[in-house]
Amino acid sequence: MSVSSSSHTEFDSQDQESNPSPLTIRTVPASVPRHRKWAPKVRTGCTTCRCVEASLSINASKCQNWLKTIKACIPVSNFARSTRRVKCDEAKPQCTRCSSSGRPCNYPLRIKSSCSEQPLLFTQDVHIRPTSVSIQPIYAVSPAETNSTDEERRMFYFFRTEAASQLAGVFDQRFCTMELLQASKLHPAVWHACTALAAMYQRESLTHGSRKEGEAHQRHYVFALRQYDVALKNAVKMIAKSAHGASSTDQEILLTSCLLFTAICCLQGDLRAAMVHLRNGQKIFYQWRHANRTIQPTSQPPENGLISPPALMALMSRLCTQSIELRDSHWAEWELHSIGQAKVSQEPFRTPVDAYLELEPIFNEFIEARQKYRRLSAIHPRQPAHPLDLYRTHQAVLTAWQVKFSQLQSSRVFHDVDLEGMLVLEARYLAFDIELNKDPSSELHWDMFQSKFERIIAIAEQLCGLVRGSQMQTRPVRAFSFSSTAHEEVFRVARYCRHYETRHRALDLLASWSFKEGICDTNFARVLAECMAELEEAPGVANREQQSLAQCMCDGFFICADHRISQVTGELTGDGMAVMLFRTVGDVAQGSSGTITQVAW
Repeated sequence: MSVSSSSHTEFDSQDQESNPSPLTIRTVPASVPRHRKWAPKVRTGCTTCRCVEASLSINASKCQNWLKTIKACIPVSNFARSTRRVKCDEAKPQCTRCSSSGRPCNYPLRIKSSCSEQPLLFTQDVHIRPTSVSIQPIYAVSPAETNSTDEERRMFYFFRTEAASQLAGVFDQRFCTMELLQASKLHPAVWHACTALAAMYQRESLTHGSRKEGEAHQRHYVFALRQYDVALKNAVKMIAKSAHGASSTDQEILLTSCLLFTAICCLQGDLRAAMVHLRNGQKIFYQWRHANRTIQPTSQPPENGLISPPALMALMSRLCTQSIELRDSHWAEWELHSIGQAKVSQEPFRTPVDAYLELEPIFNEFIEARQKYRRLSAIHPRQPAHPLDLYRTHQAVLTAWQVKFSQLQSSRVFHDVDLEGMLVLEARYLAFDIELNKDPSSELHWDMFQSKFERIIAIAEQLCGLVRGSQMQTRPVRAFSFSSTAHEEVFRVARYCRHYETRHRALDLLASWSFKEGICDTNFARVLAECMAELEEAPGVANREQQSLAQCMCDGFFICADHRISQVTGELTGDGMAVMLFRTVGDVAQGSSGTITQVAW
């Protein structure tokens, strides 16, 4: 084949015309201007602006499936208008170019490509916080036997990416962000419980400023109840299948489901239902704990298990300790004989989580054993309600723990989450030490711990400062947490400390607590502490107004022994309502019934 230098003649010779070459080259006449081939500038945007058919017609034969999918999702009228060849600014819900020219603006609702099995959803939702599920992409894996919907996958994605870490708090990150998600892949009960908890968590995070936000609040609530119902049905099926004996994995799944059900009811504000689920989980917990008694504290799960026993023991121990005063008066036989003896390992603490995993079971063992002896002494009067051996044994165990904790404190400087964990552990240690050294027969004995009460309040105020600092850094606001904080310790100060200034600092902290913690309703704790402080300080206020008729030493700041509350009982009467009975030392001595007060929160 010969090539001529002229641009106005053909390159094909007569021989080539008779014997055509596989490649025939022709020149473009010089008089014809060159045009750059048009192509869309972006692959996203509304279907009105971008040219869908033009971009697909180039290789339509190679992507017929993709073209069919897009045509099935986008109205045919949109293809006729998709030849404007302008760049879309991708504004939602309508782009600026379409709205300014009066054209209908349409975005693809669902596009499935051959390279992805997950649909890409674009939804329009109400104006809520940036953490809303509506702006989250879908990337969630459900159990094999679960036919999950788009809304369920969106909600589980929110649970996996945000809610789980917030639920974990300071100490339970591994359990909530790893082990809980692994369990959700194995059984629908855990998966649906996670989606229900995510919806409740999202509902708790919503504001109530506008009508649309109120509708979103109700929509999340209805969705959570549906998922909660499905999770309960799957849990019942699992119990029926394992009626003749549950494996260790089945026990872990059921116990995890009970924890999630308890959290859902706590966020819903239904404390009665939360206690029912916690009660059901306690029996499984004691059986599971007895089977894993020989496992040493570690943050790693066993080879044949899903969840680390120490992590689950610490979490369940905490919930059991919180609910011990709310349980029924009659204990089951398995409860009375299931209390063991917690021990401290010889290994040093490397992180605050290691110290937490050992402290929580020790604290729970003591509270459970003390409650056990109280109930037994009520049945058998000769049985001591506060045996000295119980206190001495746990004092020795706590001292061993405190030595290791002091070594951890002096090992390095802590920041951020580790600092928060160290402060919480110090506050819990001080509260535990007070419980072990108090005199149960004297309410005046609490005054000896004034320095420790002040230290607990100082720690709590520092923790509140850390929380406010994290909120200023636009971190997600925590709405609920399984993990320990200083809230219980602050409530104990407001309950037992009679120093006026320290007590009212504790009441101010309780009033500013912004999230729910475990089985304990922070609003209920605040109202209860305020009610008890008002009852104990009322005689002093009356004495100041009528000094000549003063019947005791109360002056509004000091509270005498007879007017200090020694017994507190109550009963839940409805959502956010309870009837409480308070008996002072004087009431007990005189055989009086005490003061009955109805509280609401």
